Parts: sequence; C-alpha cells; structure tokens
Amino acid sequence: MNGRLGENGGLLWPLFRAHWRPYLVGFIALFIVDVLDLLPTLLIKQAIDRLSLKGPVSAIAALALGYSLIVFIQGWFRYLWRIFLIGTSFHIDKELRHTLIQKVFRMRPDVAAGLSPGELMGHATQDVDAVRMAMGSGLLVGLDAVLYLLLLPPLLIWLDAGLALAVAAPMAFVPFFVFWFGKNVHSRFSEVQEEFGVVTEVTRETLGAILQVKLAPDPLVFVRRFQAANMRFLEKNLRLVQLQALIEPFLEGVGAFALVLLMVVGGLGVIRGDVSLGTFVAFQRYISMMVWPMVAIGWSSAVIQRGRGSAARLLRVLKQQSEPDAMFEPKLQLPPFYELRAEGISFGYGAEALLEGVSLAIGSNDRLAIVGRIGSGKSSLINLLAGVLEPKSGVVLLNGANIRSVNYMTRSRLLGVVDAEAVLFSMTLQENITLGLVGSVMPDKAEMLEALRVAGFEDDDLQKLPDGLETLLGERGMTLSGGQRQRIALARAILRKPGLLILDDALSQLDYETEAKILNNLAEKNMAIVLATNRLHTLRFFKRVYLLRAGRIFPAVPEALDRELAWGGLGGSAQGDAHDG
Repeated sequence: MNGRLGENGGLLWPLFRAHWRPYLVGFIALFIVDVLDLLPTLLIKQAIDRLSLKGPVSAIAALALGYSLIVFIQGWFRYLWRIFLIGTSFHIDKELRHTLIQKVFRMRPDVAAGLSPGELMGHATQDVDAVRMAMGSGLLVGLDAVLYLLLLPPLLIWLDAGLALAVAAPMAFVPFFVFWFGKNVHSRFSEVQEEFGVVTEVTRETLGAILQVKLAPDPLVFVRRFQAANMRFLEKNLRLVQLQALIEPFLEGVGAFALVLLMVVGGLGVIRGDVSLGTFVAFQRYISMMVWPMVAIGWSSAVIQRGRGSAARLLRVLKQQSEPDAMFEPKLQLPPFYELRAEGISFGYGAEALLEGVSLAIGSNDRLAIVGRIGSGKSSLINLLAGVLEPKSGVVLLNGANIRSVNYMTRSRLLGVVDAEAVLFSMTLQENITLGLVGSVMPDKAEMLEALRVAGFEDDDLQKLPDGLETLLGERGMTLSGGQRQRIALARAILRKPGLLILDDALSQLDYETEAKILNNLAEKNMAIVLATNRLHTLRFFKRVYLLRAGRIFPAVPEALDRELAWGGLGGSAQGDAHDG
C-alpha cells in the first residue's frame, strides 16, 4: 500500500487508480442509466403533445412500448454499476483492513507500542468504513449528481431557453454553498474520529481491568471518566450533525423555489400559448429531477470529506516505516546461540537519559541476574537486549550481528522473552504454549508437558483444568491466577528451546518455593538465562549479579545490594543469599 500513497500523501486517489478498470465499467453503466433516465420524460412530453393534438393511438402505443424498453435496459445497467462501483468499494474495504493489520505487524516494535489499542480499533472500524463509503456510495452518488447537472441544463435549454434560464437562476448559488459545507464537514468529522479513538481506549482500559475497577475505593471514578469521554464524543458529533442538518433543507428549498418559478413563469407561458403543455410537464419532471442531484451533491460531499478525514488518520499509521521483508522470511536452519553482547548502549524517553554506556555480555549457558530499584531501567534494558527497543547510541549484538538486523524468526528461536505481565490469548492451553510454532518445529505432547513441568506447571495443576491441554483459557487468561499465567507464558518460551531465556521479573507472582523449583528446573536445560528481579533470595541461583544504578551497570557485591535496595528481611539479606551455591 505504501507504494500507492502518492506524493501528496493522499489515499483516496491511489485507491481509485488501483481499481480503475471496475470503476470505469461502473461509470459507463451509470452514464448509460442517467442518459436513459432522461428519455422517458421526453416520451411523456411527446405523448401529451400528441394527445393535445388528437394524434393516432398507434403513436401513443409506440411511445409506451419505448418507455417500457428503456426501463428494462436501465435495470440491467443499474445491476452493473452496483456490482462494479459498490462491489469495488467492499474490495477496497477488505484490502484496507488487511493492509492496516499487516502494517501494524510489520512496524518496528517500539513504534507499534506507541499506538493505543483504542486508536487502532477506531482505524480498523470507523475509519475504514468511512473510506469505503467515500469510495462507494459517496463516489457513486456524487458522479450521478454531476451527470444529471451536466445533462439536464442543456436539455432544458433545448426545450425552452427562456424558461430554463428563469427557472434555473436560484441554483447558481449551490456550488458555493457545497464548497463551504464540504470544507467544514472534513474538519469536524476528523475531530469526531479522534474522540471515537479516545472513547474506545477508555472503554478497553476499563473493561480490561474490570476486577480492579470493582475493587477500587470509588468505582464511580471510572464511570465519570467514561462519561466525560463520552460527552466530548457527543459534543463533537452534535457539531457535525448540526452542520449536516443544513444541507438537505437548503438544497430542497432551492429546488422548491425553482418549481414555484416554473409554476408562475411556465404556467403563464402555457396560458399565453408560448409553451406547450407537454413542455411544461417535461420541465416539471426535469426540475424535480434536478432537486435530487443538488441534495446528492451535499450528501456526497459530506461522505467524501468524512472519507478524506479518515484516510488522513489511516495514513498516519500506513506511512510508518515497516521492517524489511527479509526480517520476516522463514529460516530453515538456525545457528546456535553463543553470545548476546551490549556495547555502550544508552537509552532514554524523550530528553531524559535512563541508561548510559551500559555494556554487558551473556554467553551460552550463562546465568545472569540484574537488580535495581523500581524505575532504575531494568525493563528498558531487557527490551534493549531483546531487540524490542533501539538504543540511542551503542549496539546490541546477537551472535556478532546487530540484533535489529537479525531476522525475527531467528531472533525468536535464539531468544525467549517473558515479561512480568504474562500475555495469553483466548485459545486453548495447548494453542497458547505452541503459539507461532508450525510445521517441522511443532512439538509433540510429551514436549509440551515437559515445558510445562519445567515452568512449574505440574501434572496436578494440569488435572485441575477441566479439559487439560484443551482447556480454553478465556480472554487474556482471566480464568487463571496471576502465577498460572506467568508459568504458562514461561512454558511457551521454554518450548521454543531458545539459547537464551530473558525474564523480566517473570516470576514475580510466584511463591518462593515454586520460584526456586522453576530455577532449579531451568538449570537442567541447555540455555543461558538473564533475569531482571527485585527479589534478593533469587540471586543465589545465578553465577553473576549486576546492579543497575543511576543509568549504569556494575558487578554487584552483597554490601552494595543491601545498601542500594534497603529491603530489610524481604527474602533475606543480600549477604546471606546472593551467592549461596
């Protein structure tokens, strides 16, 4: 899609160019329908004039037959423009949703993390729908109206030039009004879409943490927060609706005024004999037909302007830089892990420096712990080592190559990363732990059970689940305890058999006994381990311990840990626990 965005950053025109063939067929069919739509009125005019002159019945019958034939042909061509115009807009809808989700998947992780789920939901629903409407009904109705306005005035002038000029005079102001209207609709609809993203995100956050909401001292705080967001959304919608409410009455009023002029000027012409009765009837039908395109232009302008506003919002996502295709190509043979090295990496959020000149090396079968106060940058360092974040200076090397250039499949097989907040999906337990494993790397049941055992999810834990490995865990694993979710997420990483397991406080919701059992189980595996933790008693399982302080990292000694963390008896002192065994 990025190749079709156009130099001016537009989206609607590139979409039109990409599907110009079906649009062309649809436009031709629409043109034929509109031309044919003008002919029945001329046949009625001829019939009235012939009847006024007492013409032969056979001529009237021929006109009726012609009328029926025109209606039949119109039906077929109406079917064609529905298929090729409206149908194409639904193809664009599908393509745009697919492109959007592909873009999100191919974004750099740090960029994707900056997009809120509520905003993305707004893009994937209302914004894509608005673009589809603009490329379908909006374009169709607008073109239909333009064709009528191009065909009807010459026809009216051909019938009676003087009467046409008198009747059509009020319509000269319509284009100026439509231009002003479309400009204001575009800006107001963009504001509505922005607020929709806010409401969606507030809703997602509240429902996602519904247990915490119910346990809050004043749960109504969340209700008031939602109401405030909803009221802002309502106010933006009302501003848009108030504007949209002007267009139809104004344009219908112009059409009604034109009909009044026809009754006065045309009626006097019929009385004087300057205008035939058939011409007067034809004018009445054609003026009524002109009211529709004026109203349609207003509606089409509103729909297209809404589509433009949504297209601009979508472009902010679609123009984000994607990872190259090579980053996603499957690798049949993967090299073994032998080293992850950070060389002088610095990182910060905004102007504030969080890490400065951090250097670290982890070899195969190494066991390393990183400790530090809350907010010292442990999670940021973990994400830098995993290649999720990009350092502002320095480099992280995986097997000697810059980790940011290492193929994702290679990276995910060499490194297993588990966060403190375990992410589970609304799938079965088996599908959750085998997520991303396909084909020849899909483990058998024995391997799955072994990964769960190493992660501390024993047979008795599995038997407590109603369907064992086939138990549906529910959205975000809400049917499980925090410790169960952490152990299942750990089993998923172990099952991939990484050379290095990176744990960001991933055992924080487990009791000491279970944590010790898991660390002992991991010691049996042929993999290196890096753990960021605040638990001092855990450090005795690691060969090397590093202290993160003031943005820098130091090899830790028990005295420094006691002085830095000042945790008292929580899990024992560092001097007693740091290097036992």
